[in-house]
Amino acid sequence: MLAVASALALVMFVGASVPSLAREAALPEDAGDSPFRYWPLADGNRWRLAGSGVEFEYAVVELEPGRYRVDTLVNDFPVQREYYHADEAGWIATLREMPAGSFPLEPPQLFLPAPLVPGREWTWEGEIMPGLAVTARFAVLDPETVETPVGVFETVPVLATVSVAGETSGVIRWYAEDVGVVRQQEALSAGEQAALLDVYLVEYAVH
Repeated sequence: MLAVASALALVMFVGASVPSLAREAALPEDAGDSPFRYWPLADGNRWRLAGSGVEFEYAVVELEPGRYRVDTLVNDFPVQREYYHADEAGWIATLREMPAGSFPLEPPQLFLPAPLVPGREWTWEGEIMPGLAVTARFAVLDPETVETPVGVFETVPVLATVSVAGETSGVIRWYAEDVGVVRQQEALSAGEQAALLDVYLVEYAVH
């Protein structure tokens, strides 16, 4: 069950389809509602979250200016790599690599939108890998204060509800400005089985 839950958690924040834009935007230095401030990607940045008997780690590798790879580990086991670039629409995901193979995201997908403000909603329907169809709905919720082992943060939560292969899962990630993800909660149901994962930031490095 945990393996399925973890796999779905990785699906949750792939994002929504957006038009292909001709130019990539430089990371803005202003706006507190900028997704680049709430999911700050830079070489060496990482976040470790723990709870419910599981640990998630996200680690960033800069490929070239404005383009990044995010490695995801679950209980120290590498499970996914995703590739992002900055766009005027927000953070855009273009490729996913998993043990099962490498899957280009066509069309490119929105990970976090600009502006990142409460009430913002978007939907994506497509395949996360050949033959595996997904319907995903996303919403930016009202700000919340989140207490973690490494501090108290003012956050913007993002909710995703996803249906994959007859299973439905909901995930919320809480993002803190200039920090990144500080909490992640996932509810998974499959038939009569249910599981809840709730992890909090326990260690991070943001440059």
